[in-house]
Amino acid sequence: MITGWEAQVDAMADTIEEMVRSGKGDVSEYRDTANQTIMNVGSSLPENVRNVLQDRLNSRLDALEAEIHSRIDDMASTASEVAENALDGAMMQFLQTMKGLPTDELTNLFSFIDRDGDGTINQEEFQQFVSTTMPPGTVIPPASIALGFQILDADRNGALSLADLLGDEGDAITTAAKIVAKEISKEPEPTPIPELDEEPVDSGAILDSETITSKLSEARFTSEKNKIIESIKGNLIEFDVEVTRIRTGAGQHKPMEVEVTAKDGSDYILSIDSSNVQNIPNAIEKQKGNVHISGSVLGFNMARNCVILDITDME
Repeated sequence: MITGWEAQVDAMADTIEEMVRSGKGDVSEYRDTANQTIMNVGSSLPENVRNVLQDRLNSRLDALEAEIHSRIDDMASTASEVAENALDGAMMQFLQTMKGLPTDELTNLFSFIDRDGDGTINQEEFQQFVSTTMPPGTVIPPASIALGFQILDADRNGALSLADLLGDEGDAITTAAKIVAKEISKEPEPTPIPELDEEPVDSGAILDSETITSKLSEARFTSEKNKIIESIKGNLIEFDVEVTRIRTGAGQHKPMEVEVTAKDGSDYILSIDSSNVQNIPNAIEKQKGNVHISGSVLGFNMARNCVILDITDME
């Protein structure tokens, strides 16, 4: 049976997975913060329980990382196969023959291919030379010639220099695989999440729970909820809530935190500073009953997935 703590850890893992899959970072960027959140929020729990929760989170994140790494490995393997197919036998033999020429012969060949005499061989000159040099009946597809040009173009400036031909760039298939892998990896960029069209909120307007809930419903991720809360932080609020439980008692320089639920079903955490609130209703002390609250938006609690309200008056 899944406990409330485990459910919260699963929700945290779900949020991280959504962020990673949407291109907003990798697992390592969120792992430490998520584990620290468990330590902070679950500070009252026994150490062995916190360890179980962290193991649960890390197991999810490990599986996500393994899936991503497996996909990268598959892509590299596919790139190598594509390179071997794209760079056909005739083109491969041509490149190996060029690389095997003595320096003086290769220098003379370079001058012959460089038709315009500008000291470099462009793609058109290279393609014309390959096409006219092959034995009768040998046809090399243009795509294979273009890939061969890229393999020789060591500095990737779009033109072959004599240094490119004389340099030792290793096995042609390996170089081709890198080129094709780079092309395959150019997947469409994740569609950016459109900026939410947030209507400006009059800082003097008094918000009810339905208005706050409506604005938060536009967000899909915790980061978006935080952005929305920042836009209404400080706005006045006033509505009725039902007391659920006292989250933390008041301490020196520390407000009391109380969990409540509004009539629309939305959960909130009330931050009650005794120096600002004169009368604490019985419903708060008994942790049961309805209270009419006034105050302002203070922040957002990620672990509880709810808004924090700074309370100035209750009745």
